[in-house]
Amino acid sequence: MAFTRGGREVPDTWGDAAAAGDADVCVVDATPCPTAGDDRGVVTVAAAGPGNLTDLGVRITDVLADMGEHAEGGAGPVCCLGSLTALLQYVDTRRAYRFVNAVMTRVATHGGTTHAHIVPAVHDRQAVDTMASLFDLVVEPSMDGDGLEVVRSRYR
Repeated sequence: MAFTRGGREVPDTWGDAAAAGDADVCVVDATPCPTAGDDRGVVTVAAAGPGNLTDLGVRITDVLADMGEHAEGGAGPVCCLGSLTALLQYVDTRRAYRFVNAVMTRVATHGGTTHAHIVPAVHDRQAVDTMASLFDLVVEPSMDGDGLEVVRSRYR
């Protein structure tokens, strides 16, 4: 799900899988100026905007239903919430929390997983902790910049 223009860019491995027909890749574009998909077979679905969580939820539900119809026993969907930082510019922490929780539940119902990105320095500690509480793992770049470090885990 893209809340910023940069969020519309899918990782090369996902785009390559879409181009090869090995995976369905879809971007729910909630940016103010949505665009069409890329030339690798990545589908872009336009939403009304990042502040309209109802429309975003409907678009996500539709995409998951469509992907479910095309899945052939493979792994479930992977949902990337590209920028919780951008989402929190449009809605308050409580609404963002409820929205992300609903998205995670929908994705899990389809056998998938959800991950998100946030820039902690932009938000107060309570907002970061509130959003982080939704996830089983919280990671950040390692000090040497060569990987990720687990900050919090429900499994420790």
